[in-house]
Amino acid sequence: MTIIGVLTLGTIASAVSGVARGIRWLSNIDMALALVLAVFIFVVGPTVFLMNIIPGAITEYFGTLPDMLGANMSEGEDMQTFLLSWTTFYWPWWVSWAPFVGVFTAKISRGRTIRQFVLAVAVLGGSAIWLQRRASELDAAGSTVGIADPDRAIAPDGTIESLPAPEEIFFAVVDQLPGAGIISAVVIVMLAIFFITSADSASMANSQLYQKGNPAPNRLITGFRALCMAGIAVVILLFGGQNALQGLQNLIVVPALPFAVGADGCRAGQGAAQRPDDHP
Repeated sequence: MTIIGVLTLGTIASAVSGVARGIRWLSNIDMALALVLAVFIFVVGPTVFLMNIIPGAITEYFGTLPDMLGANMSEGEDMQTFLLSWTTFYWPWWVSWAPFVGVFTAKISRGRTIRQFVLAVAVLGGSAIWLQRRASELDAAGSTVGIADPDRAIAPDGTIESLPAPEEIFFAVVDQLPGAGIISAVVIVMLAIFFITSADSASMANSQLYQKGNPAPNRLITGFRALCMAGIAVVILLFGGQNALQGLQNLIVVPALPFAVGADGCRAGQGAAQRPDDHP
């Protein structure tokens, strides 16, 4: 709760300062730290492996894209499980996030490219794959047949079930690189800034939508929205405990579609109000 309180104060200070000041400064700082981190991992990590896996992964993605787009329930139990869990739940999450994230992205995230995102993911994900393969026993074809060094493996027994919790995997990778302590500290700072910028983007975008799309929303309302999110986080933490995140993810499915419809109506109303013939 103390951490939530400190981050909430940072969120309010950033949000009420506006896009051009606190939010942009924090976003640029986080981007700079992320770039330094990615370059560091690329240099001290498996550089040659990453240089090979990046173009290979992109080629494989586009090669398997037709099959992925055509996935359906007739392809067996594994595909049915995937479509019912990943697809059904993630679509509502994206729908519920899209309105205010889209508003915020249009205002501050100009210039960020898909290429930057792909390279960053490839560096971090490729490093994890390389560490797992280094600790594995491989056959002549390069397939894993066992784990030679479980202490150095990301998944000790080579299965998905033995992977660390999602929030721990990054630190499991970092622990095996030089300067792990310093990197972990930098990552904690990055996570704090990322949380603040995400929360202030949500509070500002919701404040804009609440005020019929006002591009310069009232700061008191923006701050109030940030306090509301902090209050929700505290309540979920107190009543949900370790299962709080899972409960929140399930809950989001319920209001996702109405939220999107309401936001679309708000934007439509704003567009109608701003037509030239409505203002003499």
